[in-house]
Amino acid sequence: MSVVQAAASLQYVVSGPVSKTDGADLTLDEVEMAFLPYGTGPSEADWVPASWVPGGPPYQAATLIAGTDVVSTLPVETVVLEEGVYAVWVRVTDNPEIPAKVAGRLIMLGIGATTASSAGGQVFTPVLA
Repeated sequence: MSVVQAAASLQYVVSGPVSKTDGADLTLDEVEMAFLPYGTGPSEADWVPASWVPGGPPYQAATLIAGTDVVSTLPVETVVLEEGVYAVWVRVTDNPEIPAKVAGRLIMLGIGATTASSAGGQVFTPVLA
């Protein structure tokens, strides 16, 4: 799933769908997200706590707020991103596994750009064991 966002916008970014192989509810597990240029894997410092989007199982989506400026008064985690194309990573802390998968693409456009959802590109549907 690709999402196009104006760099000046501060809004929720939702990952592509993720699921467990047994169809169990992921919302009982901790979820984190990381936004990195393609070809770059996340380090421990890249992970930001995220939330589960209501819905599912068997498929769930993770979300957090992203933009070029962080508003410190928001009651949720935010991540600051420059213009560019990012792989959206999702990490789920389960027992005993902690899988990390690419679950989408985020395109941050320059000032004056409009936003659009599902703007083409490759669709990722990782299945978590």
